[in-house]
Amino acid sequence: MTRRLLLGVGAALAAHVAIRLVVPDSVQHDEAEQLVLAQAPALGYWVNPPLYTWLQYLVFRGLGAGVLGLTLLKHGILFAGYLLLYLAARRALRDAGLAALAALALWLLPPVAIEAHRDLTHSVLAMVLGAALALALVGLADRRTTGGYALLGALVGLAALAKYNALLLVAALLLSAASLPALRPVATDPRLLLSALTALAVAGPHLGWLVANWTAAWEDAAAKLGLGAAGGLAPVVASAADLVLATLVAIAPLGAALVLVFPAAWRGAGRDGGPRSPLVPLFTRAIVGAVVALAVVVVLFGARFKWRWLDPLVYLAPLPLFLRVQASAPDARRRRRFAVLAGAAAVLSLLLRAGEIGVGPRLGLSSRLDVPTRALAAGIRDAGFRGGTIVTDNLVLAGNLRLAFPDAPVLTAELPRLTPPPGAGGAPCLLVWRVRGEVGPPRRFAEFVRARLGVDVPDGPGAVRVLRPPGTLSGRPYAVAFVRVSGAGTGAGCG
Repeated sequence: MTRRLLLGVGAALAAHVAIRLVVPDSVQHDEAEQLVLAQAPALGYWVNPPLYTWLQYLVFRGLGAGVLGLTLLKHGILFAGYLLLYLAARRALRDAGLAALAALALWLLPPVAIEAHRDLTHSVLAMVLGAALALALVGLADRRTTGGYALLGALVGLAALAKYNALLLVAALLLSAASLPALRPVATDPRLLLSALTALAVAGPHLGWLVANWTAAWEDAAAKLGLGAAGGLAPVVASAADLVLATLVAIAPLGAALVLVFPAAWRGAGRDGGPRSPLVPLFTRAIVGAVVALAVVVVLFGARFKWRWLDPLVYLAPLPLFLRVQASAPDARRRRRFAVLAGAAAVLSLLLRAGEIGVGPRLGLSSRLDVPTRALAAGIRDAGFRGGTIVTDNLVLAGNLRLAFPDAPVLTAELPRLTPPPGAGGAPCLLVWRVRGEVGPPRRFAEFVRARLGVDVPDGPGAVRVLRPPGTLSGRPYAVAFVRVSGAGTGAGCG
């Protein structure tokens, strides 16, 4: 069963990789972010914890900075996630067939089956580490060992390095365990101190960096979360409504499939007493409690809710649901029906992704991958650019230009605190910005250049060159302006 599951999931993920490689010269937002951040290892990158970027840096070292390295890392992590959820379900259910269905159920969760393949990075890693945490907790519920508590601590530390909101899931899982008499010994064992020390050892260097840069890091986090960005009741209500809608959309396809295929699972305890297993309320309470905590953050602090915040929680939904399914003693026929539904969802995921990448832009639909990177790079080279730091006004443009000039350090006004990689400098900077009307630089970009390079962006006659290359899949116009300057500011990376 394990082998067939891995072959099926591996084939589907390999197909997603192949579809993504259809457009190897353009990147989306989160991909662009990794291309810019993973230029050099660092203890912190300001916008998110550093674990994913560390992994991406290592992949780039082996494969070069490009779409292949981006998509192989993400889908390798997703493959590990399916395997870890299967192992957690197998240990909880003690039924390899149902455990395989629980892993395949991920194809019926839109955040996993659709969004994870589009433009997510840190959230993908947080989902997978959530599955690893579930496996560790199920193991401790069976047998409390010192090694098990050390592993739990290591995973908590990695979760902190993956995405900060993953710690919300950690807290929810431990509090849920403490609330259940059957699992309370797991949550009150003195060896939890070992878990805490191990977590600190794993995440300590980054946490030290975070403390040392706390004021700036908090300012960035507040801006990202939208704290205090808009007053009044309306934005809070809108964010709360988004949270409710996102939760329903995330679980509706899986819930409908389970009710349709396993109706007896929702009529009572079932013959085996499965729902009385403490693992059912453990995961149910953890997921619900974490969603409630998100709602509190949205309401009390006025944060702008983002759908991807739910991803680590949604990823664990198959565990309590299939523990209930097990209680109904489903026969082979119903198991096959669910496997067919999950397989159909996997195929639909592939078709949607293929349509988004290969068909949509050709029909004139907007796409983040519709950037004529190759033509832009050719025009910049023809203008005489042979090396030096590239400075852009937006992150996606920065990522695309790093694809075209992998040896050139890249900075962007959207990541204003990022420092250039070691060794950057010595040549003039190339300033590049998107043109959407006036040719002159956007005000924010001009301020960034003045602060970082100590110069004003030249905008006199003949100083700025404009490229309006053809080459977008949709035929939509795309233009950039660029100019070379020498920087006088600190850390500019320009000679």
